[in-house]
Amino acid sequence: IQHVKRTTVPGTAPGRHEPKVTKATPHTLKHTAITWLLQKKVSVWDVAGLTATSVETITSTYGKHIPDALADAVNSTHKAPISKTFATLPT
Repeated sequence: IQHVKRTTVPGTAPGRHEPKVTKATPHTLKHTAITWLLQKKVSVWDVAGLTATSVETITSTYGKHIPDALADAVNSTHKAPISKTFATLPT
């Protein structure tokens, strides 16, 4: 399995990137799996059990990948639903 990593090539214009192929490690594959599972809205408990990772580690490290995590909680306290896309209060 190979992993493509974009790196800046010395001596080229800023922002120019060339792909560098590296081997994927078990850690990068686990990280990718956890991220994808959370993006598919699999529960944190199920992801933790499947990947042998604590719920605390998943929420602190991968919490940003949990879609609408706070919008549902906030919506339960408001009469008008809050937009999940922007998490803004209704006007």
